[in-house]
Amino acid sequence: MSAFKLTVFFLIAISAFSLLLISDISLLYGMLLGVLLMLLSYIDIQTFKIPDWLNGIILLVGILYNISIDQLWLPFISFLIAFAFFYSVSIIYTKIKGRQGLGGGDIKLFACGAIWLIPYYLPLVLLISSTSALIYALLSSLYDRKKQDIIPYGPFLALGIWISFLLGESILNFFVIQF
Repeated sequence: MSAFKLTVFFLIAISAFSLLLISDISLLYGMLLGVLLMLLSYIDIQTFKIPDWLNGIILLVGILYNISIDQLWLPFISFLIAFAFFYSVSIIYTKIKGRQGLGGGDIKLFACGAIWLIPYYLPLVLLISSTSALIYALLSSLYDRKKQDIIPYGPFLALGIWISFLLGESILNFFVIQF
């Protein structure tokens, strides 16, 4: 086993063990989700690939989280909506442009991350991830001047998922009250 995989296993084991010791379940699951999303982001930045095993862990831990809070149907609907939406966007983009725009890992990440959320948070995930990716693309084009054809979308999607998990209710309440 490589040092990287051993480190990943160690971080996941510590996070899982912490779930047994600390009583605030949402906080601990949120921390575990954050660790998994940071790891996923690092891998995607390095390789432009999101491993299926990591998406699988995010899905499995998300299901366990929802079981622990007695909520399963709404996150399952979020999973289906997210997968169907990104898969449809990917198919349409490929037909129009003749090349792949969203990778399969991004589609799976959005779906697996959606299991942590209610359907109302999915547009928020897309807003955060798309806005942050656009800012990154603009800043990197100003800084480097070389045209960058692709950027790894996983880190931006991970950011949107995590912020939506942690602050989704507060953000949506702000917009509902303001408008």
